[in-house]
Amino acid sequence: VVVNHAGIWIDERTNQIVVQAPPAKLAAMREMIEELDRPMEGEGLMRVVRIRNRDAEAIAEILRSMQAPSRGQVSPAITGNLTARSTKLANRVYSVTVDSPTRSILLASDPETLGILTEVIDQLDRVPPRIAVDVMIFELTRPSDFELGVDYFLPVFEPSSITDPAAFISSGSSSIVNSTSLTIPGALSTGVPTGPGGKDAFFGRYTRAPLQLSLDPGTGDPITISIPRESVSFQAGEFTAETSILMRPHILAMSGEEHEIFVGNEIPVPVGSSTSDVGAVGLNGGLSNQQIIERRDVGIGLTVKPTLGQAGFVSLELKVEISDIQSSIAGSVEQVGPTFTQRTIESTLSLGNGQIAILGTSNGSGESVSVFGVPYLMDIPFLGWFFKSESRTKIESDLLIVVEAEVMRNASEDVAYTIRRRIAMERAMSRVADLGGIDAEPYGILLETVDVESRARKIADAFDEDGFETRVTGWESTRGRLWDIYLTDFETFEKAGGIARSLYEAGWKPEVTVLSPENVLAGD
Repeated sequence: VVVNHAGIWIDERTNQIVVQAPPAKLAAMREMIEELDRPMEGEGLMRVVRIRNRDAEAIAEILRSMQAPSRGQVSPAITGNLTARSTKLANRVYSVTVDSPTRSILLASDPETLGILTEVIDQLDRVPPRIAVDVMIFELTRPSDFELGVDYFLPVFEPSSITDPAAFISSGSSSIVNSTSLTIPGALSTGVPTGPGGKDAFFGRYTRAPLQLSLDPGTGDPITISIPRESVSFQAGEFTAETSILMRPHILAMSGEEHEIFVGNEIPVPVGSSTSDVGAVGLNGGLSNQQIIERRDVGIGLTVKPTLGQAGFVSLELKVEISDIQSSIAGSVEQVGPTFTQRTIESTLSLGNGQIAILGTSNGSGESVSVFGVPYLMDIPFLGWFFKSESRTKIESDLLIVVEAEVMRNASEDVAYTIRRRIAMERAMSRVADLGGIDAEPYGILLETVDVESRARKIADAFDEDGFETRVTGWESTRGRLWDIYLTDFETFEKAGGIARSLYEAGWKPEVTVLSPENVLAGD
């Protein structure tokens, strides 16, 4: 074939075109062939899509459910901008096959449907956001004369202006007040209760770190306490209230995943017995006794399922089960078996990023007996009663659950959170930051941890100028020497907690710390 003095031949064996022409025409023909020899979009009836982040079987199941949704409803797994695409896929003919070894999905359909399916897979095959959930379950033992309050009232609706009324509900009653009294210092009392009544069995509230509780000794002057990060005792008048950490897990979960933790023991429980004849042996024959034993978990069980919503709030499904063995009330253990106590709390919480939810319930009551007397003389039989006295105090036990959720939205936040957790763990294991120069005040605030001493000194100097007592301590970590900046010399948890709350609102991440009697910072 000759076209404008150019020769063109087709080699069918190699699927090539041979052109003979002057250089200028040859370049123009080469450009035209490259323009024509391009793959068509959507060409082909099959397509293989590699799955990088999600489970291929789960994505395939979603695609199949989108093919024929019942009564026009979209699958619950499809949300957001996938709704329109799911409508386009309804009643279309296509097949979805999963190749597990290669984590691939094989699609077969017409080119238009393949394009829609590929877009849907691209939307689904993304790493779900990770949510860090910190749960602290602790028991608060206090004298029965002290009532536990947590400013737990919750708003029914929020006022739009300062003069609009605001309605609040609590576990025992509700109040409708004017919002002016909530915002203007010196205004009249709102009438909203500051804590649960004596007969309340359950209460809760939302707050932000650090956690603070209020104890009312009945004198009208409540004592506010910041809950520390470890088990401690705090003095409340003439009595002592104690906190005991039962469980404090840290969970890093994908959005929508359920995690379960159990700490405890398996207790054998006899549930039945049987006797059978095993055949004649001698004159009396033979009998076989068989006892059936089942094992039951006794301890603390925690189940959490965090899900990130479209508005940025975390919906957290929480379940806590606490079981224990107590003295049998129906008979001897040999006859009726052991007696178990079980308490279960289930709740669905909606938490903002960094927000804390508090749940609580009564954990029973008891009596504390204290004996005071003259050493040695008080131990003399009979006569010892003249040298000693006995004090009995009724105590109440409350079970509190503190939950905090933090969303890891990108890789940078994930890395920063991991570093903070690792530093906290290394500090707790190191225990070398000796503050022997501090006086008797045992409360402090961990303000920041840095890797440059000059920067730590600069931060401490800035707080010194504001009138705070500061201390910079160095300790060894796996990545080198680090420096902690502490605010010290706080007489009570109330003062430390108030300062920590102000620092939190200013953008810091403070941690209220309790110093041991030897004035050694134990860390996190």
